[in-house]
Formats: sequence, C-alpha cells, structure tokens
Amino acid sequence: MKKFKEKISETITDFDPLTQATKKATEGVNRHIATARNSTFKRFPRLFLMLSTVGFVLFLHGFEQTVSKIRIFQEQPFLILLIGIGILFFTGTLYKKME
Repeated sequence: MKKFKEKISETITDFDPLTQATKKATEGVNRHIATARNSTFKRFPRLFLMLSTVGFVLFLHGFEQTVSKIRIFQEQPFLILLIGIGILFFTGTLYKKME
C-alpha cells in the first residue's frame, strides 16, 4: 500500500512543476534544519530528556484530572482498565494486520 501511494505521489508531482519546485525547496530546508536539530540534541541531551519527561508527566496528570471528572469512571474505575486493555488489544491486532 505504501509503494502504491508513493507511485501515485510521484505521478502527480511529475505533472506539476510548482509541486516539484516546492518539493525540492522543502527537501533543502529539511536537510539544513536536520543538521542544526541533530547538533542541538547532541549538545543538550539532558535538557531534551527533562523537557520530554515533564511534558509526558503533565499530559498524564491532565488526562487523570479529566477522567476523574467523568462520573461513570468515578463509580467504576475498573472500566478504565478494561477500556485500556481493549485499546491495546485493538492496536496490537491492527499492527499485526499492517505488517
């Protein structure tokens, strides 16, 4: 499926000169930014680790506060566990089918 999408994308870009120019410009900018981004990550790995950790913790706290306001989850917290297991099962099955 991925190869099919790439083939269609290439076919479309072959007919449109503006799209080709935009694609080339985007690739150039991405190359330039990638080198700066990689050097920044290498120079400050602890900073990015700390920022990522704080962001993840804040996300979890916000999610917990939001879920705690839903009455059905307050009355039956086991339901949260079942929903989580169901989502993991669904995404695992989907992942296997996509391989």
